[in-house]
Amino acid sequence: MQQTIDDRMADGESMVVDQLQEVTELIRVEKAKKFLAQNCSTCDDAPAPAPPSVSDKEDTEQERGHSTAADADEEGSEPLGAVALPLTETLPAGPEWRKPKYVARVRTGYEWNKYNRVHYDHDHPPPKVVKGCTFVLHYPDLAGAKPPQYAVEEDGSGSDETCIVRFHAGWPYEDVAFRIVNREWERSRKAGFRSTFDRGVLRLSFHLKRVFYRR
Repeated sequence: MQQTIDDRMADGESMVVDQLQEVTELIRVEKAKKFLAQNCSTCDDAPAPAPPSVSDKEDTEQERGHSTAADADEEGSEPLGAVALPLTETLPAGPEWRKPKYVARVRTGYEWNKYNRVHYDHDHPPPKVVKGCTFVLHYPDLAGAKPPQYAVEEDGSGSDETCIVRFHAGWPYEDVAFRIVNREWERSRKAGFRSTFDRGVLRLSFHLKRVFYRR
């Protein structure tokens, strides 16, 4: 279907360019979601996260309080499991390494763009899209030490629809990585970006930039 649309647009056969561009974006997002579903494990086998502290609860309430009208169609979130790192990466010999406890989720919701407003309604909504991600990783032995780092890397699977977010803290914690949709992040705090390390807990939360098409 995507190839047919690309061919029609390239040949100048279609007069509804905006509509076909929006359909193409929906196809791309659906492909990425299916790729994630097929290649990511769930976090059912992940270490159980520590019970939320008072500060965790306060953070959650604060984030809810910052919601805007643009977030009114947010429908929830889905768990995201860690991916296996390349077998070529070996940890230095020495004391036992361990994985940090974590909670990782992707925020999903409906995108009410021009195309979707015409073809869907709230009783028959469009397909959900990934809107952002939230990561909470626990490093209790690093409280007061240098904060863990994160980096966005290419997906070794060869897909340009997804990328890898890797968290690195050093001994005694192994690196942990997650596969997410490959889209630009909103990096302003006003837009919901947050990256903190406090009392051994790393929090990273962000929204993905929306894509707008123009004729």
